[in-house]
Amino acid sequence: MKAIRYYKYGGPEVLRMEEIPIPEPGPGEVLIRVKYTALNPLDWRMVRAEPLMVRPYAGLIKPKKFGLGADFSGIVERCHPSTKQFEVGEAVLGTVFPNDLGALAEYVLVPETSIISKPDSLAFEEASTLGVAALTALQGVKKYKSLGTHSRVLINGGSGGVGTFSIQIAKASQAHVTAISSAKNHPLTQSIGADHTICYHETKIQNVECEPFDLIYDTVGSYNPSQLSRLLKEEGQLVFASAKNSWGFIRNMLVGKMNPRIHMIVELDKGQKELNQLVDLCERGMLNPVIDKIYSIEDIAQAFAYIESMRARGKVLVKIDP
Repeated sequence: MKAIRYYKYGGPEVLRMEEIPIPEPGPGEVLIRVKYTALNPLDWRMVRAEPLMVRPYAGLIKPKKFGLGADFSGIVERCHPSTKQFEVGEAVLGTVFPNDLGALAEYVLVPETSIISKPDSLAFEEASTLGVAALTALQGVKKYKSLGTHSRVLINGGSGGVGTFSIQIAKASQAHVTAISSAKNHPLTQSIGADHTICYHETKIQNVECEPFDLIYDTVGSYNPSQLSRLLKEEGQLVFASAKNSWGFIRNMLVGKMNPRIHMIVELDKGQKELNQLVDLCERGMLNPVIDKIYSIEDIAQAFAYIESMRARGKVLVKIDP
C-alpha cells in the first residue's frame, strides 16, 4: 500500500511516498481503508519537531516513528475477532495520533475506541475533518467555561481549522462571538456565525476597546497571556490551543499552572464521546466543516507547504482512496 513517511526532520522535502505492507489488526484493532485524511498543524510540527519540547517523545535526532496523519474517514476493511463495535464495510471516522503508520496511507490501523460510525448525512470529506482541530475547538470552547445567551466569546484565528469550528461551537451555545482574522477572511467568519470581527492587521490587540469577555480562545498563539487577560471578565477564562514557538508553549503552560483562569491545551480529550458530540452538532445543522483545499496524495509536499503557511481557511484534506 502507499504511505507517506519521513525519516528525518525538516520541511515538506523530507516527505516520502513508499510502498509498505498492509498491516494486520491485533486485539481490539480495526483496519480502515482510508478515503480522506485531514491535515493539521500537528502534522508539520511533527515533521519539523517543533516545538523542540516534542523531541524527547518524537526522537531527539531523528523521528522514532515514521507515519503521519491523524484525522481520517474511510471504510472498515478488517477487524480483529476481539472487536465488537464495527463490521467490515462500515463507514467510519476517527483520529489516530502519530504512530508508525498514520492516516496518510491507503490503510490505517486503529484501536476500535478511536473511531465511530459515520452517519449517511456526512460526506466522507466532511467526516474526515472531525478530528484534531474539531476536538481542540470543542475542548477550548466547552470545557473551561459554561456559555449561554449572555456570554461573550473572543476567538483569535477565526478563519483557521480550529477557529472555524470554535466559532460554530460557541454559537451553538448561543454566545456572542467576536472573531480575529485578516480582513479578507471576515466574510468567512461572519458566514459561520461571528457577530463581530477584528482585523489583526488594522487593530493591535492592546488597542481593542470593548466589553470584557467570558471566554477568550487563542487558537493560533499570536498573543501572550498578559495581552489577552486585560480583555477578560473577572470570572472569565483564557484558553490557548497553540503558541508561536517553544518558549511560547512553555510560558503559556507555566502561567496556566500559576493562574486558574488561564489554560494551555496540552492533552486533548479525543474519545468516542467527544467525536459523537461533534457528529451530533453536524446532524443538528450547528456545525458545518469548512474545507479549503483537497490535494491528492501525490501532491503531499504542496499540501504540507500550504498548511505550514498558516493561511488555510478551514481544513485542508488529502484524498487517499480514488
